[in-house]
Amino acid sequence: MSGLSLEFASGWWLLLLALLPVVYLLSRDSLAGLGGGRRRVAVALRTISLLLVILALSRARLLKQSESLSVIFVVDRSDSIRPQMRQQILRYVMDEAQHDRRESSGDRVGVVLFGKNAGVEVLPDDRAFDITDLRTLVDTGATDMQAAIRLAVTAFPQEVGGKRLVLFTDGNETQGAVLEEIRNARSLGVTVDVVPIHSKVEDEFWVEKVIVDPEVQVSEPYDLKVVVGSNRQTTARITVHENGVLISDPDDVHDLKKGKTIIPFRGLRRDRPDFYDYEVRVEPLVKGLDVIDENNRGTAFVLIRGEPRVLFVLPGGSEEEFQRQKDRDRSLLTALATGKIKVDVVRADFLPRESGEYLDYDAIIFSNVGAHELTQEKMNLIHGLVYGIGTGFVMIGGEHSFGAGGYQGTPIEKLLPVDMDIKQRKVLPNGALAFVVHSCELGNGNRWARQVVQRAIRILSPRDYCGVLYHDDVAQEQWLFDMSLCSKKPMMLRKLRNFSPGDMMSFQRVFEMAATGLARADASIKHMLILSDGDPARPLPGTVRDLVDKGQVTISTICYGAHGGGPPPIMQELAAEGNGEFYHLKNPAKLPEIFIREATTIRRSLLLSDPFIPRLTAMGPFTGVFEATLASGGSIPQLDGLVVTSAKPLATLHLIRPSKEDDPSEDPLLASWHYGLGKSVAFTSDAGGSWGKHWANWSGHDRFWLETVRWVSRSRGEAPFRVSRQIEGDRARVIVDVIDEATGRLDSDLSIEARVVAPAPGHEITSVDARQTTSGRYEFEFAAGEEGTYTIGIQYEREDGTRGSYTTGLSVSYSPEFLYRDVNEVLLRHVVDAADGRYFAGSDDDEVDFFSRDFIATKSVQDIWSSLLVFATLLFFVDIFVRRVMIDYSAVAWRSMAFVSGLFRRKSPSGEDGELLAALLRKKEEVRRSEDRAAVGRTPSGKPAASYEAKEANESDRSVEATDDAGAALEGREGQGPRKAESKKPSSEEAEESGYTGRLLAAKRRAQGKNEKKD
Repeated sequence: MSGLSLEFASGWWLLLLALLPVVYLLSRDSLAGLGGGRRRVAVALRTISLLLVILALSRARLLKQSESLSVIFVVDRSDSIRPQMRQQILRYVMDEAQHDRRESSGDRVGVVLFGKNAGVEVLPDDRAFDITDLRTLVDTGATDMQAAIRLAVTAFPQEVGGKRLVLFTDGNETQGAVLEEIRNARSLGVTVDVVPIHSKVEDEFWVEKVIVDPEVQVSEPYDLKVVVGSNRQTTARITVHENGVLISDPDDVHDLKKGKTIIPFRGLRRDRPDFYDYEVRVEPLVKGLDVIDENNRGTAFVLIRGEPRVLFVLPGGSEEEFQRQKDRDRSLLTALATGKIKVDVVRADFLPRESGEYLDYDAIIFSNVGAHELTQEKMNLIHGLVYGIGTGFVMIGGEHSFGAGGYQGTPIEKLLPVDMDIKQRKVLPNGALAFVVHSCELGNGNRWARQVVQRAIRILSPRDYCGVLYHDDVAQEQWLFDMSLCSKKPMMLRKLRNFSPGDMMSFQRVFEMAATGLARADASIKHMLILSDGDPARPLPGTVRDLVDKGQVTISTICYGAHGGGPPPIMQELAAEGNGEFYHLKNPAKLPEIFIREATTIRRSLLLSDPFIPRLTAMGPFTGVFEATLASGGSIPQLDGLVVTSAKPLATLHLIRPSKEDDPSEDPLLASWHYGLGKSVAFTSDAGGSWGKHWANWSGHDRFWLETVRWVSRSRGEAPFRVSRQIEGDRARVIVDVIDEATGRLDSDLSIEARVVAPAPGHEITSVDARQTTSGRYEFEFAAGEEGTYTIGIQYEREDGTRGSYTTGLSVSYSPEFLYRDVNEVLLRHVVDAADGRYFAGSDDDEVDFFSRDFIATKSVQDIWSSLLVFATLLFFVDIFVRRVMIDYSAVAWRSMAFVSGLFRRKSPSGEDGELLAALLRKKEEVRRSEDRAAVGRTPSGKPAASYEAKEANESDRSVEATDDAGAALEGREGQGPRKAESKKPSSEEAEESGYTGRLLAAKRRAQGKNEKKD
C-alpha cells in the first residue's frame, strides 16, 4: 500500500492565493471585448497560471508513503569465515528470500557481499533469485563492515516504505568503523538486524606474535619470544628459521595451554652486521588437530648495525658478464673500501625483494645495469626506499644505463635528477624498431604479446620510429600501424589493446613489408624483432641478406611454443644472419625482459662516444675535489663518452659536456638532487670502462667517489629514539619516545615526518602524520593488512635546524583474518542498539522473521515546484495565443471533418461514376473560362462586360446546380440513395454586385490605356 500527499516547504507564499478572486474579476472585465468562449478560456488560463506560480513559490513537493519492505542481506565473505560456513549462509539467505516467507508480495530482497571491499550481488527485487554462482568478487583479506553498510544503504530503492539490513558476520572488523556508518543508516530510516556467525573450529592453535628487539648492536645477546594461542590444551612442534636456515631443534616439542603460551629462545648473538629475518612455525604432532594453516606462521626481524654499508649492483645475465663489469669498476670498489665503506656487490637478478633486507644499506649504486634486468616490483621497491626512508641512490653510466638501458617512464627515472627524454639537443641520432608478431600459443599468449609490445614502445623516445607487423586471418600480412614516430604513442597503445595476431604461413611477405617500412624511416639505427614459434616458411634466398646489407637492419628472434620441444633452426638462422640475438623462451615471465632489452637496442643512439673535458658548472658538498684541482692549475680528466640525458628543472648540474662548433649541446655529466627523504646522483659516463680510463687514473678519483657516496648515503647519526610497535587488526601503531641525550628525559624539541614502504608486490609509499600525544611522545598509524615487512623511515628536525633520520620496520606474519577469534558479540550488540534492530543469537528458524512489519513506513519526497513553473510558463503563452489570434474553430472543425470523411469515401473512378466525374470536370473548366473572360472586361464578341458577365453568372449558377445534382447522384450511387436536387437562383443583390464589379474593372483598364497612350 502507498499514499500520496502534498506539502509545501515555504507555505507562507500560499497567502497569495487570496489574490486569485481579484485576478479573476479584473481579468473578466479587461477581456470583455473578446467573444464569450475566448474570454472564459483566457480568464481560466490566467488564473491557473497564477495558481501554479504561487504553488511553485511555496516549494510544493509530493510525499509518497509506502508500506512495502525492502530487506538486504549483508553477508561476510572474509577469510575469518570458513568456506563451508560461507556456503551454508548463502543457502540460508536464498531460503529466507523465497516468496512464501515474505508477508507482502511487494516486499523486495537484495544481497550485498563484503570482505575488504563490498559489492552488490542482487539488487533489491520482488522476484526470486539464485546466488549459487556468485558474480561479485570481493577481497577476502579483511573485514570492512562500514563499507558494506554504506553500500547497502545506497542500494535501497527510494519508493519503499521499510528498509532493513540483515548483517551476517562474526563481527571481527579489521578496517573501518561500523558504528559510525550505523548511525548514518539509522538517520535514513534503516534498521539493522544481526545474525552472528560462530566459528566451528574445535582444535586450533596459532602464532599470535613473535617478539624480538628489532635493533641490536654487534655481539649483543638478544632473545626471541614466540606467543602461541590455543583453544585447548595440546602439544605442538615449534621451529625457528633465520634467513631461511633452521636454527632450532627440529624435534623440539612444547606444551600449549588453553589461551596464550610464551615460548622463549634465548641467547641469540650475531657478530656480523646484517639483516636477520626470523620465521617461526607451529605444527601439530597429529594431523587434523589444527584446522587453519595460515595462522601457524610468525615472522620478525633483527637489524644489527655496523659500519656504513652500500649495495653495489652490477649487470646479471651470466657470471661472465657480471665479472667483466666488476673488473671495469675495480677502481671504484677499491676507493670505497679504502674509505672504510662496506660494499656488498650483487648481481641485478639477485636483488632482494623485501624492503627489510635493505634496512642496513645506506645507499644503492647501479653501474651499467639495464632496466630489462629489473622487475617492476623491484623498481617500485627501490623508488620507495629512496623516497620513503631516505636510502641514497647513484646511477653510473654505460651502454645499459639511463635511456640506453630502457629506464624511460620507470620509477627509477622518477628518482633520478635527469630525464631520459632528450629535449635540449637539436640533432640526435634516433632508431627504428619493427615488431613482427606471430600468434602466441602460450597460455593467454596474445595478451602477453600485447602487453610486452606496449611496454617496449613506452621506453622508446618520441624521436624513434616503431611499427607492428602481423598476420590477419582475413587481410593476411599487414601493419597494425606502419613505421611511425613514437610521438604517436597514444595511437599505438590504443591499437594494441585489441591486437590479436593470427597464424602466419610464411615470413616472406612480412620481410618485404618491413624492408619497405624501415627504408622510409629516417633513423640511424634500424632493428627488427620477430616473435614466433618458428612455423612460418623461411623467406626467399637473398631476402634477409638484402635487408641486412642494403637496409642496414639488424634482426633478433624470440622463439616460443615450438612444436616438438626444441627451437626450429629457422629462428636461430634468422638471428645469426641478422647480426642479432636469439632467445629460446621457456618461461613467459621472461618475455617482457627480452622485449625491453631488444627495444633498448635502438636507444643505443643515446650513447655518445666523443672525448671531452668536463666543465664545472656548480659547486656542491662533494665537488670540492674539482675546485681544488682547478685552483692548483690542473684540469678535470678527459672522458671518452657518456649517455645523453636531460637535467630536470630542480636538479643541480655540477659537471657537463661542453658544447662544440659541430654540436652546440651541453649534456649533463654529474647531477644531484633531494628526492623525498633521500638523495640521488647521476653520473652519465662510466666508472672506468671504455669511457673512464683517464678518470680512473686521476689523482682525485678516490676522493670524488668517497665524497659522493657519503653525501648521498642515509645519515647514520644516532637518533634519540625509543620506538615501540603494535598491530591491532589491520592497523599498525608506532610510538616514538624522544630522549634528551644530556638529561635522559623525554624531549619535545623536534618535529617528525614519517613514510612507510609497504611489502611486495606493490611497495606503495604512504606518508603519515606523527602527532604528539604527550611531552616527548609521538604516535602515528598506518594500514598494515598485507603480509610482509613494512619499512618505516622517520626524519626529524630540531628547532635549531639540525636534521637526522631513523629507519626501522615492522613484520606482519599473516592477515588478521586468520587470527583465531570467536564472535565479537560486544561490537555486534552495539550495532543492534544503534540501529534499533534485533540480535538473532539462536538457530530456531521459527523465531527469525526478517519480513516482520515492525517498521516505521518512510516517506520519499519529490520536489515538483520546477515542473509547476514550466507548466505556468506554457499556459502563459497559450493565454497570449487565445487573446491575440482569432480562429473560426467551427469552420476548422467542419473542414477537418470533411477532409476525414473524404478520405474514407475516396475510391478509384470507373464505369458510370467515371463518366459523371468527367462531366463535372468539363463543367468546371467552362466556369473557369467564363471567369477569365469576365476578368478581361470585354466579351469575345465585343459586348459590354456587364451584360456578358450577368449572362455568364446565370450560366455559372446553372453549372453549379448541375454539379450539385451530379454530386448528389454520385453520392446516391455510393450507397446513400438518390437525392432530389434543389435549384438555387442568384439573388438580385448578387447579380448587381457582379455587374458593379465588372464595371469597376472595365473603368480601371480604360484609365490605364489612356495613360499608356500619353506616354
